[in-house]
Amino acid sequence: MTKKNLLLMVRTNGPAEGEEKWNAWYNTHHVANRLNIPGFISVRRYIAIDGEPKYITLYEIENIDVLTSEPYLKLREWEASLSPQTFEAITQKLPDFSRGLYRQIYPA
Repeated sequence: MTKKNLLLMVRTNGPAEGEEKWNAWYNTHHVANRLNIPGFISVRRYIAIDGEPKYITLYEIENIDVLTSEPYLKLREWEASLSPQTFEAITQKLPDFSRGLYRQIYPA
């Protein structure tokens, strides 16, 4: 089995206002923008049944180089240029937003 990397995105809550619209945007736009980039394999989103964080998103990627590829960097640059009222900007400022990169270790 080939080892894969996971980019883990963690959010405790959606925006205070418009969480339903934020989830719709996330599922249809944010995810699609990443899956259109070579090297992004799949995306899974989870909502907590109990406890925190409220939302976890796992991005399966081919390798770490995907995160420094030209298409990904162009997407991030475009997102950074958008209005502060857009979900792209709001998402980066959510409480307890965190991001980590993890490598699969089991099964090997």
